[in-house]
Amino acid sequence: MSYMEKIHSYGEDLASMEEVSPFELIGALVKRDEIEAVRGSLSKEELEQLEKYDRDLLSHAQQFYELIKEVYQFQNRKPLKYWWSNIDLVATGKLSVDLATTNQEVQKHMA
Repeated sequence: MSYMEKIHSYGEDLASMEEVSPFELIGALVKRDEIEAVRGSLSKEELEQLEKYDRDLLSHAQQFYELIKEVYQFQNRKPLKYWWSNIDLVATGKLSVDLATTNQEVQKHMA
């Protein structure tokens, strides 16, 4: 599967989030991890498409969180740069994500 195909598959998972099982949505997070692992090899077009889908996930963070919270182990924290795996923090406003930064830095909001 090409990088763009993997990116589109991630986007399709997000677009159908209400129609699939929570376990399939967790699969979208795994795909996002796999894409991040090859970020340095992505073309400009692939990065732009990835950012579009990431914006989609961010805009639906609460919904995504509600759909997976019963089956996803949020206690097993990944570094905050993997914000999609910390979607509970994004959904609750404890983690702010700025996709405009070069390396997708994240900032914690002070409670």
